[in-house]
Amino acid sequence: MLTADFHVHTLMSGHAFCSFNECVAAAAAKGLTVLGLTDHGPSLERAPYEGYFSMAPRVPRHFPPVRVLFGCETNILDLDGTLDLPKRTLDRLDLVLAQVHHRTPYAGRTEKDHTTALVNALKKNRVHMISHLFRPDFPVALEEVLLAALDQRVLIEINKSLILDAINRAASTPARLILARTAEAIEFLQARDEGYVLNSDAHHTLEIGVSDDELDLMSRHLPLEKRYIYNDRLDLLAERIPALSDS
Repeated sequence: MLTADFHVHTLMSGHAFCSFNECVAAAAAKGLTVLGLTDHGPSLERAPYEGYFSMAPRVPRHFPPVRVLFGCETNILDLDGTLDLPKRTLDRLDLVLAQVHHRTPYAGRTEKDHTTALVNALKKNRVHMISHLFRPDFPVALEEVLLAALDQRVLIEINKSLILDAINRAASTPARLILARTAEAIEFLQARDEGYVLNSDAHHTLEIGVSDDELDLMSRHLPLEKRYIYNDRLDLLAERIPALSDS
C-alpha cells in the first residue's frame, strides 16, 4: 500500500458515501500516513458551499498515525482559469486540486478550450495538483499542459479510479484512449526525470489508497516506474505541498 493518498471525497461532496472520521479511520486501518480530503468545490451541484472550506483552520489535522491535509478539488469555471473558491479561502487550504468537471458552469467544448482553461488555472491560482489529467470528455493538449505544470511546479495525478475502470473496459475506445494518453503523460514526465502521484479519487472508504495489487495491475497497462511514484517521497512532495512540512 502506498502510504499517502491526496484525493479522497467525503459525503460532503454530495455524491460520496462516507464521513470525514470514517475516511480517517479507514486510512489508518490501511496503513496510510497522509490523507488528503478534497471535497468538490461549491460550483458542482450539491457540493459544500464556500463556508465549509473557509473553516479549514479549525479542522484537526493529526489523527496518529494519519495526518490529514484538508483541501478541495476545485472546479475550473471558464477559459480564464477561474476557480470556484476565492483566493482568501484557497490560501487557508493545505491542498488544492484543479480540473474541469461536468455539472458546473464550465462551458468549454474543444481540446483547445480545455487546455486553455487548465493552463490558465495553473498560472493564475495556488494549485498543488492536477486531478485526472486526461478524460475523453475533456481532452487536452498533453504536452502544453504538462509543460505548464512543470513550469508552475504543479503535481500530476494518475487517477486510480479512472485507470482501473479503463482497464476493466479496455475493449472500448474511450478506455483505450485513457490508457494510451495516460501512458503518454507518464513517459513525458519520466523522460524529464519528473514523477507523479497515484491517487484513489475515493468516494467510499473501501476505495481509499493504492494497494500493491492495484499498483501491480496498473503497471501491466502503464509504464509506471517505482522511483517516479512520489506518494512515499514526502520530503520531495513537501517542496510542492508546503503543508506537509508543517509540524
